[in-house]
Amino acid sequence: MPHDYARLFVGNLPHRCTVADIEDFFRGYGKISAVTLKTTKYAFVDFCHYEDADRAVKELDGKKLNGNRIPVEHGKGIRSSEQGKRAVWTTKYGIPSRTKYRLKVENLSSSIAWQDLKDIMRTRGEVTYAEAHKEKLREGLVEFTTKEDMNRALHRLQNHKINGRRIKLTSQYQPSSRSRSKQVERSRSRSKDIGRSRSRSKDVERSRSRSKDVERSRSRSKDVERSRSRSRSGSHNLD
Repeated sequence: MPHDYARLFVGNLPHRCTVADIEDFFRGYGKISAVTLKTTKYAFVDFCHYEDADRAVKELDGKKLNGNRIPVEHGKGIRSSEQGKRAVWTTKYGIPSRTKYRLKVENLSSSIAWQDLKDIMRTRGEVTYAEAHKEKLREGLVEFTTKEDMNRALHRLQNHKINGRRIKLTSQYQPSSRSRSKQVERSRSRSKDIGRSRSRSKDVERSRSRSKDVERSRSRSKDVERSRSRSRSGSHNLD
């Protein structure tokens, strides 16, 4: 293998992307010794000469392949049978997995790749997936392990400046229908509790009112009795 051999990382590959598609994408940028598809989403491209690989990074990063914007970057590790180790790309970023705890990122710098976005967001929580400029330039998505991590990033990184641009974060978390049903039930339960509490308060007020009426009635009765007693006493004195 040539001494200036270079490996490039290629991400965000379109559905059913083949080795031939990747070779066509890099056609005209020098001799390629190997293309290795790691998953349906990323691959490594080995160039025989570093200068060719570097030119490909500068000119092809962010270009579209079958409709997807492709990050093209210098790889940070090599996986080989001699070393028996995983590439730094896979050990650092892990195998991507999707969750429902998702933030939409807007106003991204065009120089920010998904790896950069993931590094920034993981300072506030555990990130399972990130993409940048895939559907639209300057937009990205980040997904978290938990709702708490998502909310923490939303509140602490809102309007955070990255490469001179302040990003806008929007939650795209949609509770499941079962979760929404539970929320509705809890809301109804609280409403019933409030209704019962108000009803009890009214009952107490009515009871107090009746007690006061009884007290007033008794008081009037006593007054009448005292008045009659005085009348009878006065009548005896006259006799």
